[in-house]
Amino acid sequence: MQSERRTGINRRKLRSPFNLHSVYGRRRGLRRQKDGSAPEGTDSYQAHLFLVSIGILLFCAADAHNTLVLLGLGGSELNPIMDVLIRQDIRLFVLFKLVLTGLGLLALVGYEYVALWKRFRVRHLLYAILSGYLALIGYQSVLMPEGLPALVLH
Repeated sequence: MQSERRTGINRRKLRSPFNLHSVYGRRRGLRRQKDGSAPEGTDSYQAHLFLVSIGILLFCAADAHNTLVLLGLGGSELNPIMDVLIRQDIRLFVLFKLVLTGLGLLALVGYEYVALWKRFRVRHLLYAILSGYLALIGYQSVLMPEGLPALVLH
């Protein structure tokens, strides 16, 4: 009879959601229903989350551009951290904004199935962030003197 105790390192505890298996992995969802609250990632990610992440990054870049245009028109930055970065170096502001957003997206996509509240999972937070950026870009277009064409042509 085999012993019930395993010795050695539990390979599942060491697994990171950002590894080679994310490209070729087998686990595409949670293993069991009770795993819904477990803070574990999956081996493979849903393809549409890639598109959501790209959309968020594009909207983030558009937000940085629109912020700089609005500042040139006499606006002010409400985020004190970003305001300091803008005053120090515009390239640093854009780089910091995009890198911070990209790292956040990596973490959120890696743990897409983790439940934040009962039925609200991390992937739903990604959809909310995308919607928030869409609303922000719409609001910024209202602030532009010529509206949306000023965002595109500026």
